[in-house]
Amino acid sequence: MSNLNDALEVTADGVHAVRLAEPAGAEHLGASLYELQPGEEMVFHYHVQREELLIVLEGRLSLRTATGWEELREGEVVAFPRGEHGAHGYRNDGDEPVRVLMISEMDGPNISVYPDTNQIGVFDAGQRAQRRFGALFNVADAVADYGGLGRAKIVPPAPGRHRVVIIARHGRRVGPRHCYVIVARQRPGSGGDRAARGASYVALTGRKALRKSVIASRTRWSRTRSQWSRPGKSRSLEP
Repeated sequence: MSNLNDALEVTADGVHAVRLAEPAGAEHLGASLYELQPGEEMVFHYHVQREELLIVLEGRLSLRTATGWEELREGEVVAFPRGEHGAHGYRNDGDEPVRVLMISEMDGPNISVYPDTNQIGVFDAGQRAQRRFGALFNVADAVADYGGLGRAKIVPPAPGRHRVVIIARHGRRVGPRHCYVIVARQRPGSGGDRAARGASYVALTGRKALRKSVIASRTRWSRTRSQWSRPGKSRSLEP
């Protein structure tokens, strides 16, 4: 069992976070709530075989992709596909903390690519408790190419096919490639526990594994309609 309001801990990236998916019993999904203080950031990177989804729960977030920087407002959602098209980093450029929910596949082995430093990180298992090996490598120090490609170079970031979505209240669906995300809001006065009435629900369902993880939050979403950017183009959002 886990809760969005659990105590924050400092991660290896130096930011405060709550790990949500593994304590909740998820086997193939990862979910972490990050609280970024002003000036804190997540390093620019992508995963070779791991899709990710970002949801801004509170505040405004500066997002970096291969096409540059853009601002995300509270309630907005961005999907990062596997590979170089999903390269991303983000930063809190404001004066108040920003709360971000990150959701990802947790399959292993994992390869993370860091284009700014020409490094790759590798670990052998998705679940942290099952990992036996992990290391960060400088690609420039490679003793040789591998796989018969004739070169030892990382694939540079490419313009993303991600969509920027303003989260909806009533059963809207956003479409990352490898899982479904359904956002719904229970109407006040409807059945169920009184404390849960009016709460927002984010349901995650894998396309292949048919597994589902549901996260409940009383966060007030700032928009009521779903808005999509065109695939293949990054959309800047005005304050």
